[in-house]
Amino acid sequence: MTPRVAAFSLAASPHDGELTPFRTRLICSRDVPTISARSASVMPLSFIQAASFVLGFEVFVMSRNVHPVHMIVQPPCAPSDMDSQGWPVHHVHMAKMVSAKRRRVCRRRNYLREWREKREMTLEEVGAKIDYSHASLSRIERGVQDYTGDLLEALAAVYGTDPITLLTRHPDEPDELDMLLSSAEPDQRRQIARHARAVLDDKH
Repeated sequence: MTPRVAAFSLAASPHDGELTPFRTRLICSRDVPTISARSASVMPLSFIQAASFVLGFEVFVMSRNVHPVHMIVQPPCAPSDMDSQGWPVHHVHMAKMVSAKRRRVCRRRNYLREWREKREMTLEEVGAKIDYSHASLSRIERGVQDYTGDLLEALAAVYGTDPITLLTRHPDEPDELDMLLSSAEPDQRRQIARHARAVLDDKH
């Protein structure tokens, strides 16, 4: 099944330094694999994650600043409404999201442990390199503690890959570029190599 992506449309008003209960609208789309949640700069990430728990989405956060990118795949529940353009829409009240956040433990799949073991490193060694508690790293690897964009970027630098790969691909699986090159004809491979060199030369 083709993964479906949901764009967050969030609205809230501040009250006594906190956000009052509000309704979150998730607009499902089929055409793009990643999107930016523009309102993430004013919304605590825990609220967005809680919404994902209620609706059954998987949320990957890739950011070091205030504008995370969310990759959200295949909601298992049927939409409760349709918007004016005919897109399926879910409505969730903030009170439900907060209670879900407290009730559920975040157990989401990642390949952090596999990448660490592939590099033949211990939790203590990785923690020392990035100045992070090895106990916290263990909980994050098991999916019982949330990760941050900064942490994923630091781990990616240590393991020699990128943050999204840490979350989505086992280190022994071929990446998309490997699969693309393996299926290309020799002339196509040379053309790809020329384009790649041109892109890299433009950066220097």
